[in-house]
Amino acid sequence: MATHVADQVLAKNGVRRDARAEDKVGRHVGSTMKHEWLTLEAYFAKPGAERDLLRAGTRVVAVIDTGAEITVVPRDLVNLVYGGDVQSFASTSVATMSGITRLETVPLLVGLSTADKKPTHAQVDCVIGQLDRVLLGSDVLSLLGLELRIDFHEKLVQLERYTWERFEDEVAKVYRSLGASVKQNLNIGGFQGDIVAEEATQSGQKLRLLVECKFYRDKVGNRVVNDFARVVATLKASELIDRGVIVSYRGFTQDATLVAESTGLELLTLDDLRQRLPESMRQDRPTAHKRGKAAEQRRCTAVRRFFVAMPFAPDMDDVYHLGIRETVQALGGACERADEIQHTGGIIEKIHDSIRSASIMIAELSLPNPNVFYEIGFAHALGKPVVLITRDIAGSPFDLRGYNHIVYKSIVELRRSLESMLRELLK
Repeated sequence: MATHVADQVLAKNGVRRDARAEDKVGRHVGSTMKHEWLTLEAYFAKPGAERDLLRAGTRVVAVIDTGAEITVVPRDLVNLVYGGDVQSFASTSVATMSGITRLETVPLLVGLSTADKKPTHAQVDCVIGQLDRVLLGSDVLSLLGLELRIDFHEKLVQLERYTWERFEDEVAKVYRSLGASVKQNLNIGGFQGDIVAEEATQSGQKLRLLVECKFYRDKVGNRVVNDFARVVATLKASELIDRGVIVSYRGFTQDATLVAESTGLELLTLDDLRQRLPESMRQDRPTAHKRGKAAEQRRCTAVRRFFVAMPFAPDMDDVYHLGIRETVQALGGACERADEIQHTGGIIEKIHDSIRSASIMIAELSLPNPNVFYEIGFAHALGKPVVLITRDIAGSPFDLRGYNHIVYKSIVELRRSLESMLRELLK
């Protein structure tokens, strides 16, 4: 039945399937969609109703079709969600059998439950079509960072979260398939590198790439590219790498692209990277077995990790890169700051994990910041060593003034004092 519905929608709207998006799992689903159990429950509401989505949202039966790029909803559902407040919605250009056509779209809040029983939601511009149930396209899965898992034996369909670890493994797998020698999660010049790929050029020389994987819900912006460009410039000057690459899950902003052009970075999406593979290899998505094997192939260097809590103000960049990161590098460690953490949502949980896994936290208190204070409190609750640094101890909260501070007036002074304290703590 589901195949009939999907084909009916695509035929009535003239939407062409994207062969690149229709992987092996997608084709398997498409060939067996006649089974009624191959459906999911979804919740729809007007944008802004996140808190009441699962309680007051409209619950409908939905079919997932990984071969369709767009999500299509019946007009009856739109009328039900918006009530009498139905407006003239926007239209979007879609590739059709006869060329480009304009289809009416509506912004809807879409909620789904994942295999771990944790609901997730996102706002999606859905196409309004003539059909009797909702067709969820790959746009929803991509936006929510989900994968479709089908258990034909148990007749069960579930959505699994596509984590940043799996995203990184897939990027590494593509580079390996292209013939590169790949190492993952290693300390390179004091920087915690996601992937270092060494590939041969046509002239026979070795090209060393530092690949940063950004598994963000939104497009990567210019600030992230700027920060990475500084790291790449430092490592190139030390002759540790030859080029920097950022692979994004959701793409890049226009400003980020301009920054990359001026700094010589290469910006790619995972689909861009897959296009470099032979056609026969592009659809080979990782199965559970392959993902486990990929995890075994990771090269996780035993490196001391330092979590840095500090404001992300531009005038603090030298403090972080020159004062803290380079000092940690000299001690054989690697730094991580909250804005460098890979995430698609739930950033607080990721910060907690980073603090737990860190050997030491370094907290900069020159500019009072509630997020920094929160992270210090969490580290103290874990019994984690915390090094407090500041330009003026008068700016520290009363509860923290009883702790030892490194008070510095210059980057040189900070480096000297910080290195001395860290050496003592690491003993």
